[in-house]
Amino acid sequence: MELKNTITLPETLVQLKIGIAIFGALYDGTKELGSEDLMSIPLVEIGAVRKVDYTNSRGETKYYRTFGLEKAGEIDETYPGLGDYKLKFDTVVLYKKEFFTQFGYDPSDIMYQHKPAIIQLVIKAPASLPQKTKTFAGVWFENNDIQWDAEADDLLLTKEINAGASKVIPSN
Repeated sequence: MELKNTITLPETLVQLKIGIAIFGALYDGTKELGSEDLMSIPLVEIGAVRKVDYTNSRGETKYYRTFGLEKAGEIDETYPGLGDYKLKFDTVVLYKKEFFTQFGYDPSDIMYQHKPAIIQLVIKAPASLPQKTKTFAGVWFENNDIQWDAEADDLLLTKEINAGASKVIPSN
């Protein structure tokens, strides 16, 4: 009698391995480009990521104070700080080359990035759900951490990368 050692469940592999595909390219940051111009830049698929932290904040609230005998430094008005967009890619899975090499510059030194990047994240979902897209422009990488990790469950090469962006382009 032969025992069956594996069980195949339909579509579970896709559902268990949902990932976020990363597409990107560098562009000429000396020209003022609108959202439509940025979205027309041809993007290359770089890899996938399991976790993205996206911080979208105004920074802190600023205060306008009036000094003098009558006001004694009371707050007259508050106003928001400028927008700040921070990206953190965790557990990046690379397909062919190193992450920064895909953008066309030498990954040995972060200073080799001399043009801003555009990054598009496509959240892949099972067939019954729509895909979601987030696009970031004016992306400058803040670190190029060369600490690699091979995960025990599937032996994927991973990396953590931080970046700042100047704008988020709303998806259609």
